[in-house]
This record gives sequence, C-alpha cells and structure tokens, in this order.
Amino acid sequence: MVKKIMIRRIIALCLAILMLVSLTAVFTSCGDEKSMGPTYMTIGYTKDDELEGDPFVGLVDVPYDMVYCFVKQELAAYSEEELKDENIRAKARENVINNLIERHYIVHVMAKELDLGLTEDARAYIDSEMKAFRAEKDYEAMLEAMYATDAVTEELVTGSALDTVVYDFLCDFDERFDDDPDKILADIAESGKWYAAEYLVLQYDGINHDARKGDMETVRNEVLGGKGLKDAASWIQKLYKTEYRYALDACFTESIYSEEIENAVKALEIGGVSEVIDTYDAEGFPCLMILRRVAISDNYVDKNFDTVKANYLVRVYEEYRKEKMKDLEVVIADAYKNDDILDIK
Repeated sequence: MVKKIMIRRIIALCLAILMLVSLTAVFTSCGDEKSMGPTYMTIGYTKDDELEGDPFVGLVDVPYDMVYCFVKQELAAYSEEELKDENIRAKARENVINNLIERHYIVHVMAKELDLGLTEDARAYIDSEMKAFRAEKDYEAMLEAMYATDAVTEELVTGSALDTVVYDFLCDFDERFDDDPDKILADIAESGKWYAAEYLVLQYDGINHDARKGDMETVRNEVLGGKGLKDAASWIQKLYKTEYRYALDACFTESIYSEEIENAVKALEIGGVSEVIDTYDAEGFPCLMILRRVAISDNYVDKNFDTVKANYLVRVYEEYRKEKMKDLEVVIADAYKNDDILDIK
C-alpha cells in the first residue's frame, strides 16, 4: 500500500490544491529532458510584427511524460460515461493545457525573460528533496499511482526551487513588489481584495464521507442558530477522538487560498456562514470545511504586519504570473498534432 505521506507530498507537487497557495512552479532546463521522452508541445507566443519567417516564438518545450502525467490526473476526475461527452472532453483538453502552463511552465517563461537560473541553495534543496523521495520504500508505487516518473518528480521539485528564485528576484528589483507599509495599508482599505474568516476543517478517511459531512452540517446549523463555530464543533472531537482544526485568519488577500475557498469567502457577507465544502487540506488529505466571514481586524494587521506583507507580495506575484500567461500559446509537435491529447498512452 502506498504510504499516505508520499501520496500527499506528490499530490501537493502535482496538483498544487493549493489549496493553499505556495510559491511553486517548474524550471526544466536543468533536468534530463531525454528521460521524459520527446517534445510533445512548445509554449510560446506569436509575434505582432510582419517579419518573414515563422511568427511563433517558442519559449519552452514540454516533454511527453509531463503531458502524460497531467492528462492522466485530469482524466481521473471524470467517469467513463462523462468522457463520452465531447463538451466534457473539450473542457478536459483545455484544463490540461491550462494546468501545464499555470501550475508548471509559466515560471519557465518568467525565468527566461529575467535570465535567471538555479542558485546553489536551490540546487541543494532539490538534492535534499529527491533523496528523501527516493529513500521511501513505496516511492515506485507512488510514482505509478500518480502517473509520474522519477524525472517528472524531479522536474516538479526543481520548479519549487526556481519559483522561489524568481519570486525573490522580483521582490528585490521590480517596482511592482514595493512593500512600503503605507502602500499595503492603502491596498487593504481600498482594493477590495482583502478578507477575514474563521474556519473549521475536519479530515476524514475518504470512506466515511457522508457520515462526517452530516456531522459538519449539524455544526453549521448550530452556527446559523447563533453558536460560535469553535464551540459548535467541540463535540466532534469527543465523539470521534479525532482532531479537527479551527483557525481564524483575520486578514488575508486574494491568491492565498485555493480559488474554491476564496470564492466561498467572497460570496459571504460579514457574519455569513458557508455551506460545507468538500476539499483537500495542504497535505492532500480529503477534508470538509466550514467558513464564517468576519470583519478584518485592524489590531491583527498592526501586530502581524510581516505576515500581511508576505500575503500582499504573494498576491502581487500571482497577478504578475497571470499577466505573463495572457499571450502564451501552445503548438503541438508534428508527431502528435493529429492525435487527441486525451488519448496519450
């Protein structure tokens, strides 16, 4: 049986659910591309000028094994019956391309534009992470379960390292990353991109979903009746001898949590309580969540300004990434251009 610790670590790398936002993406020029098969597609852009020659400028080649990994993970979200629907298949194709760029290859483009590579610290991090993965006795089973190879895993780990290099560089040298306190406080007051919420997270084993969701519905009803979120959930731990996690995030901005959670908070008025949300925690375990939106705490901002500043810079970075993605295009290699990407073997 594949160990949970390995499954959740590779899920965090492959899916990025996340979840909580982390500064992760991938830089592949340092890896052995031959070990990941031939180039399946190239990411780039089309020139605006009318110079002779191919108007498409290729920036990053995407190897076969990376496409295979992302396709198989996308297909796992659908049933065989659903995949008979061409509309669903079209959406799945779109998701694969978008995920390859957004969760992975956008940092290639950024690093290339900024002429950045891996630092000694980044290389040491990669070596340490890969040694830890390869030392696990269930590593090969984990790779098979996630449709990955050792080279794909190293590619993903390499990206974690390079994305931090890119982020640190931009924080030091790009004026958009100015962290002047007055600018950040004005952003909190005026941008409409800051929120606060308390939340309750309950893990479950993936089997007893309906029963545990019923428990969380009971908690939600008590909260709607006026009880505090933490107090309403206290009986769960007594009943199941299981840890649930309660927390209050008194000031956070967009891009800090998953889009699913962010949208749930945005949809609430101050004091509003979300439905029970099926999601995954930061380690890839299935969990159930209830959110209650609260007012931003000025006292929290004052006492935890370093955390607020870090959140602000993460959002600016994510906005920068999205801006860079706008004009990117994909060209499929001649060997595969007549194939359906979802049928990759």
